[in-house]
Parts: sequence; C-alpha cells; structure tokens
Amino acid sequence: MHSFRHSVILYIIFQVLWHYMFDPLLCVRCVRARQAAEFGTEMLDEDALFDLIRRLPGKKSKYQVAAENEHLQVEM
Repeated sequence: MHSFRHSVILYIIFQVLWHYMFDPLLCVRCVRARQAAEFGTEMLDEDALFDLIRRLPGKKSKYQVAAENEHLQVEM
C-alpha cells in the first residue's frame, strides 16, 4: 500500500509531467527554437544576451533626437 506521502509525491510528479507535455507556451517555445535552428539563427544564452546589450548602442528616443536637433539649431 502507498502511504499518503507517496500519493502526494506521485501527484506532484504527474502534475509536472502533465504541464511539461501539454503546456501550450512550452510547445510554442519548442517550435520557435526548432524554426530558429532551421534558419541558422544563433541561440543566445543569458550571458550572451547581456553582452550583446552592453556592446550595441541603443535606439535613441524621439525626445532625445528632438533635444539634439534643438541644440544644433540653437548653435547655428
């Protein structure tokens, strides 16, 4: 006979496996990862993503561009 503790453990394992197998977001992630691999897209881990963010310049906001244009017009 299974004890209550064993039943709880089996229930938790079942829930984890059920969500792993039938979680729609997980399925979408798997499909997208497979598609990215087919196109030869480089998959970034967390460290590579932070490195990419640190190295590449960001897009300027419209407010920053307007301020720079205003500053250039004032100098002329």
